[in-house]
Amino acid sequence: MEAEKSWGNVVRVWWAYAWRSFLMMIVAFIIHLVLNLIIVIVGNSFELPPRLVTGFDFLVKCAVFLSLSIVPMRLIMGKDFGHFRLVMLTKEPPAPVAGQASPTPQA
Repeated sequence: MEAEKSWGNVVRVWWAYAWRSFLMMIVAFIIHLVLNLIIVIVGNSFELPPRLVTGFDFLVKCAVFLSLSIVPMRLIMGKDFGHFRLVMLTKEPPAPVAGQASPTPQA
């Protein structure tokens, strides 16, 4: 049964996602700081142009933040919110298992 899309339910789901996203961005920031330090040390040791190092660092930052940004959504999938759960449903009914009776009579 589909739950009501009330503002209370929307805020509960949003808050569950928002605070997990905030924590994940802190984790991503820390990971990026460590990777940034490594990139700068390697770039300086090979005397690479600063623009090249900065560009590569930007790509690494994007990869870290984008890859970790989906984790909070995965964490709230299936979460119980009291009177409803956040789940995904297929549009089509499941195929009947061999040996089971069909719910609708066949002519």
